[in-house]
Amino acid sequence: MLSFGNVTINRNYTKEVEVRLLDKPYDKDIQVSFVYDASAYDKVKADYSGFELGEANLAQLSEATKTLSTR
Repeated sequence: MLSFGNVTINRNYTKEVEVRLLDKPYDKDIQVSFVYDASAYDKVKADYSGFELGEANLAQLSEATKTLSTR
């Protein structure tokens, strides 16, 4: 979100994520979850000077947990 004085500009970006389980064949359904992990920012922040970590609600997921079916 950008702000110029009292004018706020909101932008919506949509990103699709493809999950591939490559380590072995699975014979049962698998649940995959996406979670906000603020500690991950500490690992990369040196590469992004001038950036700040956003709040957890900055990115909204339509489904945080998804069941991947083997059927």
